[in-house]
Amino acid sequence: MTNRAFSCKSPVSLILLVYILLAFNISKAYPADLRTEIIQGIKLITIPAGTFLMGTKDTDHDWFSHSRPVREVRLDSFQLSVCEITQAQFEKLTGYNPSLMKGDDSRPVDQVSWFDAAAFCNKLSELAGLMPCYDIRNRTCIFSRNGFRLPTEAEWEYACRAGANTKYYTGNEEGSLDRASWYRTNSEGTTHSVGQKDPNAWGLFDMHGNVWEWCNDWQGNYKNCTKENPRGPNWGYSRVLRGGGWHYPAVGCRSTYRHRAKPEYRLSTVGFRIARSFNKPSGIFRKRPSAPGRTD
Repeated sequence: MTNRAFSCKSPVSLILLVYILLAFNISKAYPADLRTEIIQGIKLITIPAGTFLMGTKDTDHDWFSHSRPVREVRLDSFQLSVCEITQAQFEKLTGYNPSLMKGDDSRPVDQVSWFDAAAFCNKLSELAGLMPCYDIRNRTCIFSRNGFRLPTEAEWEYACRAGANTKYYTGNEEGSLDRASWYRTNSEGTTHSVGQKDPNAWGLFDMHGNVWEWCNDWQGNYKNCTKENPRGPNWGYSRVLRGGGWHYPAVGCRSTYRHRAKPEYRLSTVGFRIARSFNKPSGIFRKRPSAPGRTD
């Protein structure tokens, strides 16, 4: 007697077989098939939702005292620019280039304050027909809107790691950082054109080194942070910087290292990249941003 339980002639078996094949293809497509989009010449990639361990147990350096304790964090999917915003991209939208490290406009823009970066995000959102996220006067980000913003600190570390649990996305050895980063050892005292080093597993360049990157968060203690989509304290004195820079040693370029600066500072070591909440609906921007003090 023929066993028909797994026969392809059975409709149920066919459905099961198709389901298995689809599941296999989906697993094989991740993460190589991450969706990309280009807005005003800026390439963005969709970072998948997921859970990761944020922070470090490192006690060898006092530098990491603010990066403890390690905690589990879950993030929704979001978009992130593949590279740091360049001088050319910044000047195209704003009409000026504030950078000290000029000579090649494919270098990351530098000498931008947190406010400059937030204003850039708002301008880009308007040009893309999206709702600007920042109420700059009140120093707040309205996450319910669908425009561009700076990445949260948790989003930044998650994207930098791209699934890796090592000190750098290239491994644990400082020597491996040369493949991914412009830092004190190899930068020759200046920034370099974006996208020249090896990307991480999700196709992001210069997450280590070149310039520090502004995050949206006020600097605060990990102990009081939420597990789901943390956004840092509601107020503070300094904003978080991540990634290290051309002037910094390798240890300061680790994915877990936290730095900070007052949001009005403009430094030749600091730039930014942009993010957007991927689960927010698109749509033409038809109303003015909220008045100061109001949140949607």
